[in-house]
Amino acid sequence: MILVVGGLASGKRTFARSLGFADEDAAFDVHERLRMTCAEVGNGIVPLDPDERAWREAVGRLSSALAERADAVVRTVCGIPVFLKGDSDTCPRGGRPPLRQASDNAEMELVLIRHGQTPGNEERRYVGIVDQPLSDAGRAQARAAGARDDVVRVYVSTLKRTHETAALMFPRAEQVVVEGIQEMDFGAFAGRSADEMADDSDYRAWVESECTAPCPGGESQGHFTDRVCAALEKLLREASERGEKRLVVVAHGGTMMSFLDRYGNDPSKKYWEWLLGNCEGYRITLTCGDAGIQVRSIGQWG
Repeated sequence: MILVVGGLASGKRTFARSLGFADEDAAFDVHERLRMTCAEVGNGIVPLDPDERAWREAVGRLSSALAERADAVVRTVCGIPVFLKGDSDTCPRGGRPPLRQASDNAEMELVLIRHGQTPGNEERRYVGIVDQPLSDAGRAQARAAGARDDVVRVYVSTLKRTHETAALMFPRAEQVVVEGIQEMDFGAFAGRSADEMADDSDYRAWVESECTAPCPGGESQGHFTDRVCAALEKLLREASERGEKRLVVVAHGGTMMSFLDRYGNDPSKKYWEWLLGNCEGYRITLTCGDAGIQVRSIGQWG
């Protein structure tokens, strides 16, 4: 916990945001609502009103108790943070524990799950980055997979179908949005089915390339794989540095295909053969360090 104190308009919120905290991650105005950041009320004239004096004393005692328990205590003056306890190197950032040195030998488990069914999935359309919710069948799939209370944090893409799936499967977990792991951008093909594009010359050319060529106005398979793998490697590296041993990620079929096509150590398996059904997933044991990602084992999750 970080306790940030200072006068009104002294830069407390700006300092919290500089550490990577969104406004919803912090609790402002402790002196008013008994939360996490506190405007100083004890440096002015002592009020005549007994209730006001009692309130100021209570705020002082609360601030002292919070400071004793906090990892860092910061006072902001004219927008300048002054550390009263701890320092910038030990100050937690973005609501996560402080980073430590990663170890190439430390094994991690990545649970990579595909979201529940959407209306586009049911109609066999190229959904891609179109932000569809789950269908009724998709919500039923997520419920059937079971609510698991042992997961405290789940990583999701920017698309709502992963958020809905994660909320049903891991109802007690904090959701963390990861930019870059969202589904492929199918460009001009997005929202359309193969039957609807049977006479589309661009679509036929794309299929003849084994779906590796760039989609008109969208991504190529290679660009998509690079994007997904860069985002997941960054996520895994940062999690390893925080000491996390298990990551649960709810993403997309394309996300799992891209990651395992690159790191799955099975050259006999084609890209599309890594695809699993909705609400199914892989349990992947790996290391992530200076040598990059090294997959040790791959199994079915669930």
